[in-house]
Order: sequence, then C-alpha cells, then structure tokens
Amino acid sequence: MSERENKLSNQPIKSLLWSLSIPAVIGMTFNALYNIVDGIFIGIATKESGIAAISVVYPVQLINFALALMFGMGAASIYSRSIGAKDYDKARKVINTTLFVSSIIAVVISIIGLTFNEQIGYLFGMEDSFKTATMNYLNVIFYGTIFHHLSVIYNNMFRAEGHAKTAMLAMMIGTTTNLILDPVFIFGFDMGTKGAAIATVIAYSFSFSFLMIKQFKLNSNLSIRPSLFKLDFGIIKEVVMVGFPALVRNSIGAIIAITINNTLRAYSPNPMNSIAIYGIVSRTILFVFLPIFGVMQGMAPIIGFNFGAKKYRRSAETKSYALRVTTIYFIVAFILLQLGAPYILSAFGVSQETLTTGAKYLRIVTMFIPLLSVQIILSSYFQALGRSREATFITLLRQLILLIPLAIILPIFMGEIGLWLSLPIADLVSSLISFVLYKRETIKFNKLYLKNT
Repeated sequence: MSERENKLSNQPIKSLLWSLSIPAVIGMTFNALYNIVDGIFIGIATKESGIAAISVVYPVQLINFALALMFGMGAASIYSRSIGAKDYDKARKVINTTLFVSSIIAVVISIIGLTFNEQIGYLFGMEDSFKTATMNYLNVIFYGTIFHHLSVIYNNMFRAEGHAKTAMLAMMIGTTTNLILDPVFIFGFDMGTKGAAIATVIAYSFSFSFLMIKQFKLNSNLSIRPSLFKLDFGIIKEVVMVGFPALVRNSIGAIIAITINNTLRAYSPNPMNSIAIYGIVSRTILFVFLPIFGVMQGMAPIIGFNFGAKKYRRSAETKSYALRVTTIYFIVAFILLQLGAPYILSAFGVSQETLTTGAKYLRIVTMFIPLLSVQIILSSYFQALGRSREATFITLLRQLILLIPLAIILPIFMGEIGLWLSLPIADLVSSLISFVLYKRETIKFNKLYLKNT
C-alpha cells in the first residue's frame, strides 16, 4: 500500500480532509482573488463600461471552465477509484485520454468563438455603448481557451494523485502572474479590457506550464504519454458521465448570466450600470464560493477511495464533517457580505449611484447563502461516488428548474427588482428540498452500508 493510499485509508478524517483541502482552499482563494482584483483594476480604469464588458464575457469563461472542470473532475473521480482498486493501467489511460480530447475541444471552441464573436457578444447581453470593450476582452479569451482547459484539468489530476500542494502552487502562480500583469497591461500600456484578457491568458499558460514541468519529475501515473493519446470512447464516456454535474453546474451558471444580462437590458432604466452591478455581484459571490469548492475537492478523493475500498463508515464521516465546516463558513460569509456590501462596491471605482444601488442588490442576493451548504455537500458527495444522475439533479434544481424561470417571470410583474429577488428565492426553496434529500440519503446509506461495517 502506497503512502497516499495509507493516508486515505487510515488517517483521521479531520486531519486528512484539511491536509487535502487547505492547499485547494488556498489555491481557490487565490483564483477568486484574481477575479475580484481583475474586476477592480478594470473598474478603476474604465468604470461601468469595462465592468459591463467583462460581465458579458463572463458566461464564455464559465462555459470554458465548465467543460474543463467536467473533464477534470470526471477524470479525477475515476482516477481516485482506479488507484483505490489498484487498476493503475486504467488510471494512466484516464489522464492521457482526457488531456487529448479536451485539447481538441478547446481548439474547436476557439475557432467558433473567433468566427462568431460579435454574434456571441450580442447574444450574451452586449450593447453598442460598451461593444469595443467587450470585443477587446472576448477575442483574447478565445485565443487562450486551450490553456484554460489544460490548466484546470491537470490541476484536478494532480490533486487526485495526492499532490494537493503542487496543485495549489500552480493556481497561485497563475493568479500571481495575473495580478502582476493586470496593472502593467491595463494601466502601463493603456490597453483597458484587452490588457486584462492578455494577462489572464498568460496566467493560464504559466499555471499549466508549471504542472507540465512537475509531471516530468514525478514517477507516477500522471506522466503524459503520447502513446496513450487515443480516442478511447469507453473512458471518454465514463469521464463525461461522472463529470457531467460539474458541466451542468457551471454551464447553467453561464445560462443564468446570459439570462440576467438580457433581462437587465430589457427592464433596467440604465442597462450598462445594472449589468456592471451584476458583474460585481457575481464576482463577489464567486469569491465567496471558490474557497469552499476547495473543501469539496479535498472531500471527493477521500469519499471515492474509501467507498471503492468498502470503508463506508469513513465515507459517511467525511460527508458529515464537511457539512459542518461548510455551514460555519457560509454563516460567517453571510455576516461579512451584509455588513460590507457598500465597501465591496466602492472598491470597483463605480459612481455613487451605482454603489448605493449595487449594495442593496448584493444584500438581497446573498440573504440565504447559509442554507446552501447542504446542497453543495450533497452534490459533491454524489459526484464522488460516481452517481452523476443525483448530483445533476441537485444542481439543476436550484439553477435551471427554479432560478431561470423566476428570473424571467418575476421582472414581468415587478420590473428590475423582481430579477434580483429571484436569486434568494431559488436559494431558499432549493435548500429546503436538498435538506429533505440529504436526510433520506443518510438513512438509506446507514441501512445499506454502515450496518455491515
């Protein structure tokens, strides 16, 4: 039994979860910090027009991230369970097949995106008043699609192998690069949104390059082997099925952003400012959520490995402890967001009118976030076990089944405020349903597995 397998199998749950999660949490926090600081630099340089522009491009980045995360998390889940079952040949095939297929998809996305860039901009909520800023940002992002995909996938694979600190360092290198280059390109070369996009693409390439260098130094199943670059449809299907909830979770987020941008364009008296507010709110929420996704990434290999090794009690204990950690985190985040909303808006350099309105909307949107811990844990738990159908449903419940219809219907009767109210209403209803499902799953798990261990 390797050192990694011994840790996953025998180390106390609390210390094991934190040892795997802390590097991911730090890496995710750095990544979240990039999104905030990137928006702040753009806001200071270009005010509401630049923030509105990156808000329109945000769904494109979400879709790219969603596809990469689908392959990354799907492959990581299969990889962890393969290592737990000592099927090392499959583990090697999974990593190489995933990188190969994702590279092809990334190139196709770049070609399509650059060919239909204006159509995509208008579809996602762009107005002529900030068209130039949007196109400058969008085109560069499409050029860098392949670096985005590969950095996300390889980061997940390093974490699944147990190299959580290396994955963390890769994210920190990317974020630090972006934070350094942002002001250089935005202010030093006076490139505005285009400069911010260039800094982002360079950051992706640095992050992936660091992991590439590291894999050459490792004697593990993560090594890239061109001989395994094949279209193995069996592996591709399994990776996609397991990682599909991650695709849904993030691509639905893109659909929500597109819906909200276009609804604000239709119902707001000042669409550019309202879209800018949504951009700030969405980045703030991402800043809150990304660190907790680090905990989920630390939780997944523990649950997956121990379930594969038939150590069901450890899987159950990991789920319960992660739920407690997540709940406490969201309560603290709620308090800070409600008290600090005006300060968050002011950091983006917006006008006083936008600041006052945006602070009100930020408080509305985040009023029920302490309740979200159950559905996040439940979705990640199902995904770690390869139960993609259940994980997908939990994700669809809040975002597709509830939020999008509410975001379309409520503004018809209430105007712009109806859109902002749709977000907390969806949070509340989906959290209550998730709590019921969580209790049922716990009872079922206890009957089927824990009584025999």
